[in-house]
Amino acid sequence: MNAIRLITFLLSSVVIVVSVPHHGWASETLNRIVGFVNDDVVTLHELNKEIRQRTGSTVDELKAKDNQGFIELRRQVIDMMVEEKCIQEQVREQEIEVTSKQIDAYIEDLKEENQWTQEDLVALLNAEGLTYEEFWDDIKKGFERDRLISNQVTGKIVIREEEIRRYYEEHSADFATEESVHLAGMIIASNNTEEAEAVLARLKNGEDLYELVDLGTLETDKLDPELKKVVDLLNVGEVSELIFRPNGIQIIKLLGRHEKGVKPLEEVRDFIHSILYEEEANKRYTAWVEDIRKQAYTDIIF
Repeated sequence: MNAIRLITFLLSSVVIVVSVPHHGWASETLNRIVGFVNDDVVTLHELNKEIRQRTGSTVDELKAKDNQGFIELRRQVIDMMVEEKCIQEQVREQEIEVTSKQIDAYIEDLKEENQWTQEDLVALLNAEGLTYEEFWDDIKKGFERDRLISNQVTGKIVIREEEIRRYYEEHSADFATEESVHLAGMIIASNNTEEAEAVLARLKNGEDLYELVDLGTLETDKLDPELKKVVDLLNVGEVSELIFRPNGIQIIKLLGRHEKGVKPLEEVRDFIHSILYEEEANKRYTAWVEDIRKQAYTDIIF
């Protein structure tokens, strides 16, 4: 048996035990080693805590609900923890550093965005089983991880113009558009025809009334049949005649009309770029993680 595996065997036998009263004294295992990454370990306590943070449920609750599902979840979580330890080892090897100032600034922005006080944040963390110090450390690891991945994976990605065009041509159906209209409208709830006609006259004279609400772009075929008849007769910029509804008198303005077709490449270029970038990033990240895991000694014990 080689030295690493002998150490693994010996360490995997180490458990933390406490005596608990149960009709006398008995021993109950509270912690043990469940995984190795080189000279680092993953303990059962760490694993159970990670499961709680990811699911919001305790191990006992998950087991009671679906034991087989819990076993699969546990396998996935410990695998992610081993992966994270491999990444953190790369962070140390490449001497990637994140300053306390960067982390504190991020937390302050987070508090400001959500209108939290420091006490609010600590209370929320405690409810999730986290201390502020653990939260701070998680953010630090996240920054380090992002910087490492940018250096090793995503920073080297280039999406070429021909790739974007090829994707656009091969997925043209994804960018198909139905005939649609951009509408604004208002309802005069009083059913007062005289008042409605006065408002309509002002609109036809070019006044911009705040009561006229932007209704967005709607597919023509999905419009209410009565409304569709009205809209079909309008040119862009024109206002309809009064439309009498059960809940009031409606006025519609046609802001734009879009024919059925395919969105132009320029309109969807950034969207396609993000899709291709994400696909390439995921592919490279998977290969990179597999490589660093192969370089490390890892073992999961269950």
